[in-house]
Amino acid sequence: MSRHTDLSIVPVSVAPSPATSGTTLGVTDANAALLPTVYPWWALVKPTGENPTRANSEILKVTDGSSATGTTTYTIERTKGIPVTTARTIIVGDDILEVHTAEKQIESDNTLDNVLADLEAQGSKYYFVANENQAFGDVCFINIDSEAQLGDADGIATAKVKYMCLQTVTTGNTAIYLKEGKVRNDAWNWTVGGENGDIFLSTTGTTGNTLTQTRPTGTDDCVVIIGTALTADIIDFKVSENIVERT
Repeated sequence: MSRHTDLSIVPVSVAPSPATSGTTLGVTDANAALLPTVYPWWALVKPTGENPTRANSEILKVTDGSSATGTTTYTIERTKGIPVTTARTIIVGDDILEVHTAEKQIESDNTLDNVLADLEAQGSKYYFVANENQAFGDVCFINIDSEAQLGDADGIATAKVKYMCLQTVTTGNTAIYLKEGKVRNDAWNWTVGGENGDIFLSTTGTTGNTLTQTRPTGTDDCVVIIGTALTADIIDFKVSENIVERT
């Protein structure tokens, strides 16, 4: 899954219909493999072999893509850009490539879902050996063997978590862990807003189950806020230094 690609200029194999207003175009599957597969992304279409100008190019927003019979068909929004570009007659053989546009930057600045793809994180990351099988989103502490071990709010010894696993990893293998930053998982469905948006270390201590929005209440349980839900599927991961051990 590629969110962005470099130096990938490929020919249009199926032109929009009508050429100046159609909202789909195609490229061969082989060439589509060189373009982003995370949507949306921004594209420029121009005559092959020519440098892009406002007179010969159009900026598009690619919102979806699907493959059939050797062709990847993209759904496109036309005449994008700031100022907007003019609809051109897109023909077979025109160049299409990913570009960074002013409009894309504005969307990225304002929308977290455009900054992070599913199962992606931004922030401080480190490599550790996994103490047991772990999955994306598991919260861990570093044990006496310097391995990342699943956290558990049942007791203070296992509640001092610092890192979130960013991969699926098996026991004894190395994975990437987030120390602090923003992380997205479309399988999450967090409640957002004020204290309701707090996310805690759970008392389960098993892979796939270290996060909860239910505050632990049992005797000797530890209340550890590991972050805040920014959206239903994005966490601002920053483990609180303050651990409340219930008695």
